[in-house]
Amino acid sequence: MKNMTRFFSRPAAVIMTFGLAYMSAAASRTEEAAATTFAYKPRIQRSLNAGLGVAPDDVRRDSPRETVMGFIDACRAGRYETAAHYLDLGDLPVADQRATGARLARRFKFVLDQKLWIDPDDINDDPQGRKDDGLDADYDRIGTIALTGGEQDIRVQRRLLPDGEMRAWVFSRSVVRSIDSLYGVYGIGWLGDRLPSWTTRVRLWEFEIWQLFALLMIAALAYFAAGVVAYMITVFVRRAARRTRVGWDDDLSLQLPRPLRFLLWILLINVAAMSLRLSEPASNAVAVLLRSGMLAAFGLFAHRAVSVLARHAETDIAGKHKDERKRKAMATQISVLRRIAGGFVIFIMAAVILAQFRVVRSVGLSLLASAGLAGVVLGFAAQRSVANLFAGIQIMLTQPIRIGDVVVVEGEWGSIEEITFTHVIVKIWDLRRLVLPISYFLERPFQNWTRASTDLLGTIYFYADHTVDIDAMRAELDRILAATDLWDGKAKGVVVTDVKERVVEVRALISAADSGRHWDLRCLVREKLLDWLQREGKYLPTFRLTMRDDASRIRLERE
Repeated sequence: MKNMTRFFSRPAAVIMTFGLAYMSAAASRTEEAAATTFAYKPRIQRSLNAGLGVAPDDVRRDSPRETVMGFIDACRAGRYETAAHYLDLGDLPVADQRATGARLARRFKFVLDQKLWIDPDDINDDPQGRKDDGLDADYDRIGTIALTGGEQDIRVQRRLLPDGEMRAWVFSRSVVRSIDSLYGVYGIGWLGDRLPSWTTRVRLWEFEIWQLFALLMIAALAYFAAGVVAYMITVFVRRAARRTRVGWDDDLSLQLPRPLRFLLWILLINVAAMSLRLSEPASNAVAVLLRSGMLAAFGLFAHRAVSVLARHAETDIAGKHKDERKRKAMATQISVLRRIAGGFVIFIMAAVILAQFRVVRSVGLSLLASAGLAGVVLGFAAQRSVANLFAGIQIMLTQPIRIGDVVVVEGEWGSIEEITFTHVIVKIWDLRRLVLPISYFLERPFQNWTRASTDLLGTIYFYADHTVDIDAMRAELDRILAATDLWDGKAKGVVVTDVKERVVEVRALISAADSGRHWDLRCLVREKLLDWLQREGKYLPTFRLTMRDDASRIRLERE
């Protein structure tokens, strides 16, 4: 029996404990609900906010503007009990006016910051009120805030002070009755009532300090979450790209992670920032920055996509066109078009991003309005830039140079490595780079060894004795060319181009398929023919001197 008593007594104790805890929690919730939403009972009260006591000396309510701005200043300073003096709390019991009035002032300021940004110049400063607004002389409308099923007028009302002679402007009772409803729609719930007063008093521009801390936390968490989601999406896209037969989508998927992560980061911050209920200026500033970030992410991906597609176009052309001349021409056009498209994307994105800011829009409209003088000034300022742009387009169309062309400029031999809007980079044979303005190739002469075709003729000059055997030298050249694959088989020859007092000038002619082979073949022929002359010996240049006298005849030969 005792065991049964113990068995039942323990659960009973547990149940009683939970019951008491539940009743205590229910009671606390009931008290909180009563504090949160007060059941207003209209009553006649002869004095104005008697439960608040005498208003501080700095409470000025002589005009609608003084009332509204005084309320906002008091709330920003964290003096919510003082701010309650600007509300008509006549529907509240006198004993509750001090505590409930401070809470209502705090909530009302929170709603005003979001939905009704007030310009002091737009508020009437006449103690008699505005007479042209269609309202009673004792009422002035400050604005309206949307609520479910309609709109709530935000009004101030002129009321008698307890002395019966002075009048003060306060927010009307209808506004005070709607504060809890407005806060339920636009507030942040229990958090707004429990934040320490210093978190709303300390501000950076239009951001309260707690909102800045929350934004930083949201940004950090959103960056981590965006990285995870972007990784999952990228893995899926790459797997899908591998199943296709084309290769450009694989490279494009490699450019996706960073822009995608940045875009998702911006979207997550945007969604989470809505819960902070920022003031209208702060919300607009955050929205502009987030929109600019989204546009930057799209622009970054578009710029990378242009580069990827252009690179694959060059690869496809290299595989389809075996003619090196046509391949170089197409590569040059694609290179210039890629830079034009990339520059266009950057320009459009920069213009759209800057257009988010009112200052830039105002400057742009002013420039358009004064397009006469401003156009002339901008024309002179951008003359070189525009000239380089058109020079690049002209080079793309006429193609005096192409990527890979072998040229001789400024006494240097090299090949065209890169063509941009502003300059051309020439890769010199010793790996130096010669950078020239793009207009150079339209204004000054230069040599292009591969303009029409890549095959070249090369000459090698020798100076030999008058007794040199030209036929034997031709035969040696034939043997040299037959033994190498550098010669393209198109042209060869050995001819005497000049006869001088002591030597003859012999020119060997060869041909090669491109400039690289041309250089190597010239060096090879020069070395081999020099070796042949040295082996023959007698064909090297010889200096002859003959001296005669009466006794004998001496012939002196000296090399």
